Amino acid sequence: MLPAFGGEYEENWKGKGLNNRNWFGLAVFNIKNVIMAKVLCYIFFFSTIIFFEYTAVKIIVLVVMIFMYPLLLAVSMRNEGAHDRNFVNLGKIEKDIYKSFWAGFALSVPYLVSWILLLVFRLLDVFPAYFGIFKFFNIQYSPLFLLIQADPWFLANSIWDIFIFLIPVILLPFVSFISYLLGFNNIWLVHGIMYKKRK
Repeated sequence: MLPAFGGEYEENWKGKGLNNRNWFGLAVFNIKNVIMAKVLCYIFFFSTIIFFEYTAVKIIVLVVMIFMYPLLLAVSMRNEGAHDRNFVNLGKIEKDIYKSFWAGFALSVPYLVSWILLLVFRLLDVFPAYFGIFKFFNIQYSPLFLLIQADPWFLANSIWDIFIFLIPVILLPFVSFISYLLGFNNIWLVHGIMYKKRK
């Protein structure tokens, strides 16, 4: 069940400043990170687009952008998890690891809305006109869209191929949840890898 964002939101923000955010406050706080990441994706995409005639380049760019887009959010969520771990240990707040998932889902709502419009326009048979706008405003997934368009199944104009575009909806909730868990459990992947290399 989706947690409430009324009283707890006001208590956390008014009584304790920006500390101990609930899922709604956490989503609001990270809007800037998602926007900054999308700007970086625009820059990277348009600086490599001239090489998109090669499928291998599309795949490489897609992989880079899939990591680039949620990176700032992942760092923020990891820090939030580490912060909350200390407060839970001190008994000031209750453990709530799922708030990171709901925050990530809230940040995915704009993409979900654009996908619903994509489905509606496809049903109304005005799909090509809107699809260009859809790709532009979701630039972080453009290489994926280009790869899908190259598939004969997609070009067959099947309504079911639209549901493939739902896949990116899980990215931010998944990254948010995993990053928060890493922070809450005080796990540093980079430090762990470096430590193993030294040994």
